[in-house]
Amino acid sequence: MKQIRPQFELSTTAVSQGRRFAGSGPRPIVDAIYTSVNFDLDDDDYRDIQETGGERSWYYSRNRNPTVESVEEKIAALEGAESAVLFSSGMAAITTTLLSLVPPGGILVAAEELYGETSAFLRQQFSDFGRTVRFVAVDDLAGWKRALADSPSLLFVESLSNPMLRLANLTALASLAHDVGAKAVVDATFTPPPMLKPLEHGFDVVLHSATKYLNGHSDVTAGVASGDKETIDVVRQSSVVFGSTLLPQGAALLDRGLKTLVIRTERACLNAEIVTDYLESKSEVEAVTHPTISSYADKDLADELGLKGAAIVTFRVRGGDDRAAQLVAGLSVIHEASSLGSVESLACLPSRTSHSAVSEGQRQQLGILPGTIRLSVGIEDSSDLLEDLEAALEITS
Repeated sequence: MKQIRPQFELSTTAVSQGRRFAGSGPRPIVDAIYTSVNFDLDDDDYRDIQETGGERSWYYSRNRNPTVESVEEKIAALEGAESAVLFSSGMAAITTTLLSLVPPGGILVAAEELYGETSAFLRQQFSDFGRTVRFVAVDDLAGWKRALADSPSLLFVESLSNPMLRLANLTALASLAHDVGAKAVVDATFTPPPMLKPLEHGFDVVLHSATKYLNGHSDVTAGVASGDKETIDVVRQSSVVFGSTLLPQGAALLDRGLKTLVIRTERACLNAEIVTDYLESKSEVEAVTHPTISSYADKDLADELGLKGAAIVTFRVRGGDDRAAQLVAGLSVIHEASSLGSVESLACLPSRTSHSAVSEGQRQQLGILPGTIRLSVGIEDSSDLLEDLEAALEITS
């Protein structure tokens, strides 16, 4: 798709893009929050509503809201996209986008390696809406080509899979999708724009659970889809009908978080590398997964795509899930919590959180073996994180 070059570099865009000043009065540094559901209408507004459905008018906040729209413009600029639409959650972004872009009777080809709730939706509810889904291992390019041969509507992957961090070959997958006239959609929650920009590798739509890195403060639930205007307009219309739009208060919190996106992710990625090196040195740890280590399965691909770090470290301790649960419970600086991408470091067992809805057999197939812990590394001092992990390992030894 066409790449939109932002006016400024990434950090400046995150701080300054999308500002809206209210009339001729004060010019606030922080955008106003427009909480009004309704807006006064005139003849021009009525004409616009009749001609375009209200694309140029603010008349009802489920359709358009100045605060929400300002943040959408900022995220689109960060992704290098023409347009973006915000949702009430990451799952709202995923379900609305997939249902919008795969018509009844259509076929979706998706990666096996997906967030548990996404996988459950595709396996349990997607067919109820008259759509078909086929699953392919993310690294099986020959399998993708076979699955895409029968005129599918959409290809769907995660950039880095949750929780085993398998990296999708974005360039190759986008090409395979476009060869058969399908769109390529990626959930890039684990790789916000400072780490990777999927649109630069040919993808049509980028999704995020904005609850995670984009917001980064564990205080708002949101999702976003970015891409070309024509495609995003289709998704936006569905979001209005489904009622999955984001409240202006949530958009304002998201905007606050976006302003520090670049420096937060840089610090978190640096901390993750330090934590990875530490975990690799511990005999109590059976395996460590992170894109910076030599044993990482997709190391060459990470270099090829220009992946700029990752702030998730997935590791497996000896002693299975019982010991892993004891270790996570024994942490004090790192919180035992199910989310990720926040300023706080968070640790959880995927088998009991993100992939609890997935069968044990499927978890085994995905490499989520007993003892697996997903650690979302935050921006604390790395020495405190290492001491916390060391103490928890000693308690469970």
